Amino acid sequence: MKDTVIRFFESIGISTQAQPGANGFIPGVLIQNGTLLYDLEVASLADLLHEAAHLAITPMEYRHLMSKGLMSGLRAMFDSLERDNIEPDSPLSKAIMQCSETEATAWAYAAGIHLGIKPCDIIDAKSYDGTGHDILKALQMNAYVGINGLHHAGMCVNGKGMAALRGTEPYPHMQRWVQPAGLSKLSPY
Repeated sequence: MKDTVIRFFESIGISTQAQPGANGFIPGVLIQNGTLLYDLEVASLADLLHEAAHLAITPMEYRHLMSKGLMSGLRAMFDSLERDNIEPDSPLSKAIMQCSETEATAWAYAAGIHLGIKPCDIIDAKSYDGTGHDILKALQMNAYVGINGLHHAGMCVNGKGMAALRGTEPYPHMQRWVQPAGLSKLSPY
């Protein structure tokens, strides 16, 4: 199944590379210059999904800045909002504002469900400082804050009613798996 997950990442445009001994914030997985380095002998499905999620929710024009703990890349991305006079309601601004742990967790869950992975293998009950079980339940009830973030970033539609109005399926169905390039060129109005 890990090979299937890696192929999925590649099919949606997430750069990956096998690297024995890869080790970052999570054992077996390392983000380096926007590429997911992995060691399938060490990395869990949950960790692969979650770390790839950080790249998926990052707008394409910033993805190359993401490395190791992600903080310097996130800082550069947020600094660009003011430096580049990015309109606060623009799709790019909304995407940048929704690049946190909760959105990555919600993305990982949606990707895992899409790939047919058991929910308990997507979110480990012992992870997230022991709150993984609660997070999994919230995701299953569509009551997790990261879902709302993905909705506002334009990646999914939150709620059956809103999905029906838009003629689509609600989360965990995704409208798009990655934030594309060119969001700054789209008007907020």
